[in-house]
Amino acid sequence: MSYAAVEAGLLSRLQSIQGFRADAVVHGNWQLLSRGSNPAIVLTYGGFIAEDVMQPGVRQITWTIMCNLCVRYQTDAQVHSEAMTYRQRIMERVQAYPTLNRVTGVLQASVMAGAPVNPAHPQFDPLPFGGHKYYIERIQVNIVEDLAVTLAE
Repeated sequence: MSYAAVEAGLLSRLQSIQGFRADAVVHGNWQLLSRGSNPAIVLTYGGFIAEDVMQPGVRQITWTIMCNLCVRYQTDAQVHSEAMTYRQRIMERVQAYPTLNRVTGVLQASVMAGAPVNPAHPQFDPLPFGGHKYYIERIQVNIVEDLAVTLAE
């Protein structure tokens, strides 16, 4: 398997969340915010950890994918209400598909953490994208997969 495969599996699951258009859940393309998409999810790479397991020729890789939840800013109350709803839907979708709908090698996908990138409050200017302003919350998803290692020695 590869990072591309697990990210594609997560992307596919998130694209079917109620309230999101499939073209508003993307791999690293922040330009969609310039079009005013609301809500949107931009997936970005967050790193990995590789570990040997007690089985010859097998390693476990934990991939970290950042799900950047983007809610177009209109008012504080609106953005907090919508972010709460969409955050919960993302968490529930990952919990409902712990193997990302049986992506080969995936053992477990889990939401690990979340935090605002730009807290929305009256003293803060939401992030601008093409004339639109967004509240952005980064939700960390860790995906553990078994990786078969072919030894060349």
